[in-house]
Amino acid sequence: MFPPTKDIILLALSSSACEMLLFIKGRLQILQEQLASSIFNTIWKNLAQALNKCIYEEVGILQLFR
Repeated sequence: MFPPTKDIILLALSSSACEMLLFIKGRLQILQEQLASSIFNTIWKNLAQALNKCIYEEVGILQLFR
């Protein structure tokens, strides 16, 4: 049985968010090829944490205005 329509959350990315994530992906691939794995792992983990915080805060702010 499917959940009620009101309980379904539509997850979608804007085209600009998709472009940003593809850009980051490309740059991370370049960094991965050029850096030692320990340095690369530190960089991508820090970037992931920063993106997560940014997205979390942005969604939180948007929810305040709804």
